[in-house]
Amino acid sequence: MQILINAGYDNVLELDGGFDAWVKAGYSIASKQPIADGKFTSITGHFTLDTKDTAGTLIPYGSVIYHWRNGITEVRRPDNARILLVRDAEAASVLTASGKSTPVTFIYKLPQGTIAFSGEGNLKNETRFSLNGAVILTVISMLQELYE
Repeated sequence: MQILINAGYDNVLELDGGFDAWVKAGYSIASKQPIADGKFTSITGHFTLDTKDTAGTLIPYGSVIYHWRNGITEVRRPDNARILLVRDAEAASVLTASGKSTPVTFIYKLPQGTIAFSGEGNLKNETRFSLNGAVILTVISMLQELYE
C-alpha cells in the first residue's frame, strides 16, 4: 500500500487479504477498456538504463515496468507518467539462453552490480532492482500464470 502512496496515488485502500485474496475471489486486475492504437509504441530492443546501449530501448532510472495479463507492457517514469505502452506480441523477440523466443519487453539490461529483490509482503509479483542501495527499476508482473 505504501508503494502506491509513494507513487502518487491518493485514493488507496487496504484490502483484507491483500492482492492475492482479490485475485482468488475472481476480481479483475486489468482494465477491459480498449486503448487507442495511436498510443502503442513498437520496440525492437530490450529495456536498458544505459544511455550508451544503442541496441536497447532506454528508460530512466527509477522506472516501473508493468506486465499486464492482457499482453500489454506499460513503462512509467518515477513520477508515474507513462513512457511506453507496448503490445508484447508486436514487439521484437529474441532467443534466450534456454532457446525460448521471448519478446524484448521481458528483457532488461541492468548495470553490473545490480541486486534483485522479489516477492516481499503482498506484492509477490513485484521485483525491485537496486544498485548501491537505490532502487533503479521495479517490475510488476500481472501475468495469468502467477495465479494458477
